[in-house]
Amino acid sequence: MSSLFAFLESPRFLQLLMVAILCEAAVLIAYHSRTGRGPRPWTVCTFLGAGLSFVIALYAVRALTDPSVVFIIALTSALVFHIWHLALISRR
Repeated sequence: MSSLFAFLESPRFLQLLMVAILCEAAVLIAYHSRTGRGPRPWTVCTFLGAGLSFVIALYAVRALTDPSVVFIIALTSALVFHIWHLALISRR
């Protein structure tokens, strides 16, 4: 059990989470383009972009020696994606 907690605390977990978010976006966009069903691509990009930006901010704090600039840019990006997503879904 302690090895699981060590993995969850490691930067490698955050890297795998970033890859998983990108794969999820690719699958959802491909599914929508093939079937016309599911969330719209811009909605997927803004929603998962906010999450990805937040994970990048966590990674910056956890793995980088001087995370200040990356952290600020990533959190600001997460906020911008989040507001953009809210604007998109409010137009429906």
